Amino acid sequence: MEHALLLALRLAHVAGGVMWVGAAVLMAGFVVPAAREAEGFLPRLMRDRRAGLYLMATALTTILSGVAMYARMSALTDGAFGATSQGITLGIGGIAGVLALLTGAFGTGPAARRMGALGTRLRGESRAPTPDEARQMGRLRARVRWGTAASMLLLLTATACMAVWRYV
Repeated sequence: MEHALLLALRLAHVAGGVMWVGAAVLMAGFVVPAAREAEGFLPRLMRDRRAGLYLMATALTTILSGVAMYARMSALTDGAFGATSQGITLGIGGIAGVLALLTGAFGTGPAARRMGALGTRLRGESRAPTPDEARQMGRLRARVRWGTAASMLLLLTATACMAVWRYV
């Protein structure tokens, strides 16, 4: 039973991580930059295609399975695992993953939703933004760009840590 649980946790962690990191790289490298040219695309992607829900589900799957595996290793070693180079490497990767989740949940996601709501309102009113609304939209775009890039870098850090932890 213990072996089957560990295999299930690893599968969930690796599969969730691959999907999360892949989506983050795609968003930061291609989707967000291209969204500037296609007005309304990013909000529709996040809302209509439920990309935000997908990102949150893969993030939570990855983090929760990772925490469970780390806790298991810590329990088996009476806490000593966390002080080893391997435990520290996994800890750094885990912290980077949690920071990426928080960046998306409390930075990028809310900014993208506000940007989408403002754009929808302007299109519904068939008018151009006021100077204040244009400044607000610019700030929100910058926050989405920064948050997406930061999340991608954090997730690449987490991925690197997960890739090398056995060898440090």
